[in-house]
Amino acid sequence: MNQWFRLRGTRAHLLRTVMLSHATTGDEHTYYDTVRLHELQRSTARVAQDAYKIVFGPGLKRLSSVPAMLLHSFNYAILRSLGALNGWGESAGRPFMALLACWVLFGFLYGHVRFSSQVDAPFQKSFDLTFLVGYGNQVTSTDFALTIVQDLHVLIAIVIYSVFFATVISKLSRAR
Repeated sequence: MNQWFRLRGTRAHLLRTVMLSHATTGDEHTYYDTVRLHELQRSTARVAQDAYKIVFGPGLKRLSSVPAMLLHSFNYAILRSLGALNGWGESAGRPFMALLACWVLFGFLYGHVRFSSQVDAPFQKSFDLTFLVGYGNQVTSTDFALTIVQDLHVLIAIVIYSVFFATVISKLSRAR
């Protein structure tokens, strides 16, 4: 098991070297593909090391490795989902299309789901929340379902918005 977790760390180290090499030479697609491989392998190496410490670590290391493994697994899931959202930095179009899809999806949701409070202009409300131009406490506190949907909508929009702008800024500044 020691060799198993060390192999994952070695793979991450090798992929970092390849990624740094592609940062100065090579095409864009190869660079972003190498970034994806490196980040996922590094995250996998951390989870593998935590698994090793849970099984073979000394007393307190075993105990502290359980929450560390959960956090590293969560980090892996975040990397997977956000990396897929922007093609690991390669595509600014994907998160933009995701923002548009978020706007349309929640517009239909606000228009077709019956909440306690009526939503008069569902697509305008969705636009305001998706593009964060009109977020506020737009509903009375008695409509719990609409409050939850709005909060979820803003959370999703902020994540997509953040990925979109980070990708665009990276593309424009060529921060490779």
